[in-house]
Amino acid sequence: MEVPTPARTANRPIAIAAPRAAHGTPRPTPPGSRRLGRALFGLGGLAVALVACGKAENTAAGPQREFPNALPEAPRALEVQAAPAWTSSHALAVDEDAVYVADEANGALVVLERDTLQPTRTVPVGQGPAQLAVGPDGTAWVSVRDSGTLVRVDAGADAPSRVIDLGGEPYGVALSRQADRVYVTDHAGGRVVTVDASSGQILEERSVGRLLRGLAVVTGANGEPALVVVQQAGPALYVPVGSNDGLPRTPTALALRHGLPSDLLFDPMRGERLGVSRAMAATAMPGDDGALIVHLETDTGTSEDELRAAAAPRFDAEPATDGYGSSQSGSGFDFGVRSRPVDAVVTRVDADGTVRQAAPALPVVAPSSGEPMTARVAQPSDVNHHPTMSLAFVTGEGSDNVLVLNTGSFDGDPMAHPVAEIAVGMAPRAVAFSPDGRFAYVLNGQSFTVGEIDLTPLLTMKAVEQHAVGGASDAGFGGGEAVFIDVPEGALPPERAAALPEAVATAFVRPVALRQDREAAYGVDPSPAAVRRGRRIFTYARNPGLSEAGQFACATCHPDGTEDGKVWFIKDGPRQTIALAGRLQDTAPFNWLGTKGELKHNMEQTIARMGGHGLDEAELADLEQFLLHGLRPPRNPNLVGDGLDPVQALGKQIFEDPEVGCMSCHIGEASTDGELHDVGSTTEVERLLRQQANEQGADLPPPGYFNTPSLRGLWYTAPYLHNGKADTLYDVLEQTAGTMGATSQLEDDEIDALVAYLLTL
Repeated sequence: MEVPTPARTANRPIAIAAPRAAHGTPRPTPPGSRRLGRALFGLGGLAVALVACGKAENTAAGPQREFPNALPEAPRALEVQAAPAWTSSHALAVDEDAVYVADEANGALVVLERDTLQPTRTVPVGQGPAQLAVGPDGTAWVSVRDSGTLVRVDAGADAPSRVIDLGGEPYGVALSRQADRVYVTDHAGGRVVTVDASSGQILEERSVGRLLRGLAVVTGANGEPALVVVQQAGPALYVPVGSNDGLPRTPTALALRHGLPSDLLFDPMRGERLGVSRAMAATAMPGDDGALIVHLETDTGTSEDELRAAAAPRFDAEPATDGYGSSQSGSGFDFGVRSRPVDAVVTRVDADGTVRQAAPALPVVAPSSGEPMTARVAQPSDVNHHPTMSLAFVTGEGSDNVLVLNTGSFDGDPMAHPVAEIAVGMAPRAVAFSPDGRFAYVLNGQSFTVGEIDLTPLLTMKAVEQHAVGGASDAGFGGGEAVFIDVPEGALPPERAAALPEAVATAFVRPVALRQDREAAYGVDPSPAAVRRGRRIFTYARNPGLSEAGQFACATCHPDGTEDGKVWFIKDGPRQTIALAGRLQDTAPFNWLGTKGELKHNMEQTIARMGGHGLDEAELADLEQFLLHGLRPPRNPNLVGDGLDPVQALGKQIFEDPEVGCMSCHIGEASTDGELHDVGSTTEVERLLRQQANEQGADLPPPGYFNTPSLRGLWYTAPYLHNGKADTLYDVLEQTAGTMGATSQLEDDEIDALVAYLLTL
C-alpha cells in the first residue's frame, strides 16, 4: 500500500466516480462547482446520510445514493512508538501467549491461551471485577468494584498474590510506563488512587470528579506523567501525577468534542446544543501525543423546543417531538427528518489539552447500508489504539460491532476517517491486540466469549488509485467511469461550501466490513434466563421493536442502570433522566407524572418515545425482570461502616422530625408516598404545556403536579427535580423551601446535616 506523506496542494482536484444518468452515461461535470479536499465516490450519501442521521424508518438506508460522500484517508504505519498496553485501562489484555479477561459476572480473572483460546487459569478475585492491566512481567492488576479492592495476580498464579483495600468502587486501572505505579479510578467516590506496584502501599488518594470510568497514562507537556480520566457525564479530566517540580497539580477539565465533521457542513449550530454523556474509556495515543476518549454526544433539545411546543397545537408534529432529542436538524436542508439525538464519537486530546477536530467534511458511509459509518456504533464502551498502525478501535456494546478509525489523517480527527466495521459477538466491552498487531481480541460481554480478528485486511489496505475510483468493480459504490468532478453548485449553501478544506495530497481507501474469525467461551452467564434476555433487550440498540433507526436502547441513557445526567425536552416539557439501578422496586406509580401504575406500561411509553415498534408481552416481562433484579447500583461512598456518623445521624433526626415534614411524603423503605404534589418547581411555560395538553384531551395531572420520587440513590442522581433545575441537594432545599417540607427555618449546620443524611440513602 503506497501512502504518500500528506501535504497541502493548492487547487488539486480529487477523482470521484460520476453519478450515472438515466441510461448509465456519466453526467458531465457541472460548471461553477467547488473541489472537495477528500476523495468522494459517486451516487454517494449526502441525502442518504442526512436521512440516516435523522429519525427515519426502522429499516436501514438502502443502497441507492444520490449525492457524493467521502472516502477515508488511508491508515499508515506508526512513525513513533506505541504506548505500552498497560498504560490504558480495559477489561481485556493480551500478551505474547495469553488473553486476560475480567469476568465481572463470575468474580474472576480468566486467562486463556492465545493459540487455542481455551481457559488455562480462573482466579477468583472478588465480586464485580471491572478492568485490568497486565504489566511487562505478566503480573495482572484487577479492579474489583463490589469488593472495593485492587487485586494483584502474579504471572502463573492461581490465586491473588495481594489484595489491597481501596474502599469505594474501583473501576479503571492502569500502570505507569515503567510499571512501578498503579492508578485506579473510584467510580462511586470520584477519587484517583495511586498505589506502589512493588509494596502495594497506597501513595496518594485524590478527589477529582464524579462517576469516574476509564483512564490513560500520558506524558504531559512538561514531560511529567499525567492521567486522562473519564467522567461518565464529562468533561474528561487531566490529572498531573508526577512531581512536576512545584508546578500546579490541580486537575483540569478537558472539553470534549461537540459535533461531527459533517455537522459543520449540514448543521454548524448543532455543536452548541450537544452535551457529553456515557463517557466510558480512554486510551493513550502513540508517542507522547495525548489520548483518545470515547463517549456519546447528545442532542437533548433546548428550551426553544419547549417554547415552540407551547406556541403550537399539541398534536402538530412539526414544532416539537414526543420523542427524545431536538425537533429539527436546523441544517438548512428540508429533508423532513429530525436531528439525530445521539452519536458515538471519539475525542482526540493532545498532550497540551487541545481537541483535534476536522474541518467540515462529508460523511463516510457504509457500503452495505448507506448509513454514515459513525452512526453504525451504539453505546461505545471501549477504545484502544493499534500498536503498529494509525488505527483506533471502538467497541459498540449496543450494536455488536467494532468501528475502526484512522488516527493518522492529515487533519488528525479520527471521526472523519472510519475505515472498517467489524461484526463481533453480543455486547462487546473491550478490545486489545497481539503485540505484533496482527490480531485483535474482543471481549463479548453478553456472549461470554473472546473473539479473535485477523487484521491482515486492514494492515494491507489497497489505496484507491486517483484515476480509477469508479471502476466496473465498484457497482456497489455507484459505478461509472472515473472523472474529475466537484460538488455540484447548489448542493451546499455558499458559506458551507467555502468551509470545505483545500485538496490534500494523500491516499484514500474504501471502507471494509469484517467479522471476527473465531470465538471461544471464557465463562457462563450465571443470571436467570429471563434476566439474560432482559439484559439483551436493555442493551441492543438495533432492535426495531425498541428504538427508531437503531439509535437507542435503554442502556444509551442508563449505562449500568445509572443515568446520563441530562434533561430531555419533549412535548410535555423538560424531563430529567431517572436512574434505575436499585430504585424501582415498590416505587409505583412510575415516571415524573405518575401516569403508569405498572412498570411494563411505563416501559411501553418509553419505547414509544424512542420510536420503537413495541415489544411483545414476553419481552416486556423479561425486560422488567432485568430492571428489577439485574441492575446493581453503585456503591455508596457516603456510608460509614454499618452505621451513620454523628452529622449523618443528626440529619436523620431532622429528616424524621414531623415539624420538618420530609417523611410526610418520603415514606418507608421505598421512600415515596406514590402521590402527586406541586412543590413549585414548574416554570410557567411547563404549566402552559400541561394545560394545553389537558384541554386537547390528554389525561395528565393538573399543571405543576409531579410524582414523589424515591430518595434511593440520591448521592449519584444529580441534577435534581423533574426539570434538572437543581444541581445539588442544597439547591433542592433552597428552591423548594416552604413547599417541600419546612426547611427554611433550619440553621446552616442543620441543612448540612440533612444533606449529609440524604446522601446516605
